[in-house]
Amino acid sequence: MSYLVLARKYRPATFDEVVEQSHVTQTLINAISSGRVAHAILFAGPRGTGKTTVARILAKALNCIKGPSPIPCNKCKSCKEISHGTGIDVLEIDGASNNGVEQIRELRENVKYMPAYSRYKIYIIDEVHMLTPAAFNALLKTLEEPPPHIIFLFATTEPHKIPITILSRCQRHDLKRINLKSITDHLSKLCKKEKIDVDYESLFTLAREGGGSMRDALSLLDQVLVSSDKSINQKQILEILGAIDRQYIFELSYALIKGSVSDSINILDNLYDNGNEIKSILKDIIEHFRNLLLVKSSRNIDKLINLPEYEIELMKKQIENISFVFINQIIDILFKQETAIYYSNMPKIALEMAFVKIASIKPAFTIDELIEKIDHLTNEIIKNPETTIVINQHKDEISTKQNEQLINTIQETQNSNDENLKYVNNVNNDIKHSQTFEKNNIIEDKKTINVEKLAEYSSEDSYEQTINKILSIFTIKSPSIIGILKSVKFVFSKDEVILKTGNDSFVVQMLSHKKNILEKVFTEFFKKQMSIKIEKDKNDVSNAEKRKIEMKKENNIKYELSNHEKIKDICKMFNGEIVDVSVVST
Repeated sequence: MSYLVLARKYRPATFDEVVEQSHVTQTLINAISSGRVAHAILFAGPRGTGKTTVARILAKALNCIKGPSPIPCNKCKSCKEISHGTGIDVLEIDGASNNGVEQIRELRENVKYMPAYSRYKIYIIDEVHMLTPAAFNALLKTLEEPPPHIIFLFATTEPHKIPITILSRCQRHDLKRINLKSITDHLSKLCKKEKIDVDYESLFTLAREGGGSMRDALSLLDQVLVSSDKSINQKQILEILGAIDRQYIFELSYALIKGSVSDSINILDNLYDNGNEIKSILKDIIEHFRNLLLVKSSRNIDKLINLPEYEIELMKKQIENISFVFINQIIDILFKQETAIYYSNMPKIALEMAFVKIASIKPAFTIDELIEKIDHLTNEIIKNPETTIVINQHKDEISTKQNEQLINTIQETQNSNDENLKYVNNVNNDIKHSQTFEKNNIIEDKKTINVEKLAEYSSEDSYEQTINKILSIFTIKSPSIIGILKSVKFVFSKDEVILKTGNDSFVVQMLSHKKNILEKVFTEFFKKQMSIKIEKDKNDVSNAEKRKIEMKKENNIKYELSNHEKIKDICKMFNGEIVDVSVVST
């Protein structure tokens, strides 16, 4: 007897045996139990996820001698014939090879005949999207109003290629890609039945290479079994399938994060010598950094990252001391280099160039980190009022007389990326109290900072005096937010402070970020518990909007002047032209 591959030997015989498609199987069970099975059903989904298998089980459930029953007996004549594909009342048709209008006309003629001995005559058409437009048109009327003894079951991997006129006549069920853990668990169960000695990590590698397809994973397991003696290890699987060892990917990512060009190129050489394709290496690296990004930014990573627990734990350790922005920069470089690698005659060198670019990245700080560092810097200056800081813009040299920690903080801030430096410049320009930074973050006058006693609230103060006192406190407590507070309106109530902002979402975001500090300062100032509420002032027009209005007025004036009859006459008289129009405000 010829060898029966695992995918056929252990093909699910009941709905309960189908792996991870309960949203489809449970619907069909309910339909059978209630007698509401549609006359035309379409199963769509990726390859190897169980479309044809589910169609066969449904056919058995409908034609079983004990049915219609959600659980076919798999012992009667009808069930056995369907399982072996020899049933005369359940016809499986390959849509790719029987896609002509003649075959569909023949099918249409045969549907009028009653089944030989079963309850229903069932047509299972696999890859139905391969039918020609003429064949689909020939099927339309029969599909819409078939005889009561006929049921059509369609399966396809590309439902978008099926005409809408066909889709509207079918009940559609979409099967999803199978989770890697579910595939691994299923492979482990089958290996125990087959008495195959294999570890879980090796099975997970097979599942990953199968790409979410149960049939592909089982086929790969068959392939590995041929070269082994019922004992499989990770090394054998990697050699037979030509897959990349995950250990190499982790080592390569560590080298890239560390900025070591020599280590990363050395690891790449080892992978290349092992016969791994450069495109496959690039794909795995990008996917790995994508997973690192998700681990860094997300809490619910089980749904987003289809990897075993031990790998996720390794990733968490790998990103402990690196920022979200830095990982994003690495992914950005790899994606930009992807086209060059794919179309280059020397893809290995192209990938090495990407590694060099990654090594030259200076880790960037997030805005939150920069704000925190600025606040820390200010507090250190306040604690040491005699400190003098000099920043040389041209030589990028920083010196301080007392506090070595200040040097490190400023150096890290200056080494940040351009986008963050712009933000720092905007914030620093608003810190007028300390005279620490001038227009280009330069301090040349070497003035020292003297801290005065914090302002105290008085019920006799006017609104303006109260605001000035509050701003003076924030000048010392949290100078990074002082510029933003100057742009908002304060509304005081019994136990609440309402901050009314314009239409600038950045201002709202920064105030929300500093809400705890705001509440603390206002509580201390008013000597009672105060809450903070941030509202957008609908009547407020931001400076940008005002400038837009002014620009529109200027453009209108320029247009009117340029098209004025007297101006045109003067240009014509002197054979001249209008070069520019300036509007001088008075």
